[in-house]
Amino acid sequence: GHIKKRCDGYLAIYYPDYPSSNANGFVMEHVYIMEQHIGRRLEDNECVHHINFKRDDNRIENLKLMTKKEHMSYHMKLRHAKKRGDDLSIIVF
Repeated sequence: GHIKKRCDGYLAIYYPDYPSSNANGFVMEHVYIMEQHIGRRLEDNECVHHINFKRDDNRIENLKLMTKKEHMSYHMKLRHAKKRGDDLSIIVF
């Protein structure tokens, strides 16, 4: 299917027959790529993180499978580190 760039920067693929597609027939490209890579659908508690924070960079080496809890914790640590002026490179997954 065709790919569209959403206003939030993510890419979505028109693939209405794909199990993870939404009501409009689109699946998020990063989700599709990760599911193909791991050979299964994401669990409800999983998400895909863009390592370089570029939402349209869906190369598998830029994607990391995380639990939603891990993902929220990681971004919270980054936010706090930015507020303190810390070196963000010390924040690890």
